[in-house]
Amino acid sequence: MSELENALIVHVFGETDFASITYPKSAFRGESQISGTPQAEIITKTIGALLGHDSWSSLREKRSPAGASYEEALSESLKVLVDGSDDVDFALKNDYNIVMLGLFRGVDTESETGEEEKVFALHGLGVSRTSSVDEEVHAGLARDGVIAAAPLFRQHIATGALSRSGIVAEILADLDAPETAEDSEGEEPLPNMVAFHDTVTEKGLETVILCACDADRAAAASDPDLPLVVGLVTAIVPTPFGPVGYWVWQIAPDQPYGFVQEQFIDPTDLPDAGYDRLKASGELRFLLVDRTTRLSVRSAQLDAKALGLEAFETGAIAAARLSDEDDFAEACAWVMDNYDAVDFLDHTGR
Repeated sequence: MSELENALIVHVFGETDFASITYPKSAFRGESQISGTPQAEIITKTIGALLGHDSWSSLREKRSPAGASYEEALSESLKVLVDGSDDVDFALKNDYNIVMLGLFRGVDTESETGEEEKVFALHGLGVSRTSSVDEEVHAGLARDGVIAAAPLFRQHIATGALSRSGIVAEILADLDAPETAEDSEGEEPLPNMVAFHDTVTEKGLETVILCACDADRAAAASDPDLPLVVGLVTAIVPTPFGPVGYWVWQIAPDQPYGFVQEQFIDPTDLPDAGYDRLKASGELRFLLVDRTTRLSVRSAQLDAKALGLEAFETGAIAAARLSDEDDFAEACAWVMDNYDAVDFLDHTGR
């Protein structure tokens, strides 16, 4: 049984730091939500300060005057703050195992003594499923939640509910950065490739599989009367430069236009927020794109579990930990020099 099988992670994404607390699901009793009460205001301000001054890494193991570690105090306070909340209830009822929250700076106020007082506000960043206990992965999911809710957060900044110099403003500024000459070169035809691609849909941020192919294949595949069958064979290939994930996609193998396409995965990039979204999607979308026009011509729904994504991730992480070498570019070049995708499929009997 996975260590997260009966657990709920609450991740708090602050101004400078973040933290994930893992609770047994039974810890949440559906008690009355304290949102809007003086108690919630005190807890929000305290947690905001803990994760808002770039000091959490040194604070978390220290003991408070009451004798508990700051991490233990955060865990207890956070549970009181979110128990009975809509996001926690929704996650528990629908078998999600992580709730993401943002504790972001509002517009600072002046206290009665004339000193500047920092104001923090709690924002829900969504729920998801994850197989990772890595806080960095959870932070990636939370950041994606900010991006998915960008219009709402822009409104909060415009009305003064959020600071114009806080972390949310920084994330949105990166999204709004003007296109550079280097970016404009992206209008060149895409290479023949398969890649993970993040897109915002009515479900929030979704990671899809994007396969770019030549125009003639794209035109043939666009015929709705022809079935689009997609298969995947994965392996972890040891090389002199470290392990590399080798994925061979079979696109429409039963059609005249059918082809195979390689994809390379860096094991050291796992666990990863985008990969977690792929695993959690149930059915994930495979988009076939004309590489010259960049337009999607066809899509297929793939069973995420049938693709073996979780087993591949487990093996890839283990391989990366056992290897002393880590040169992904050289490892990919070695595989391309020593492997042929069609021969690989024949060898595996696919």
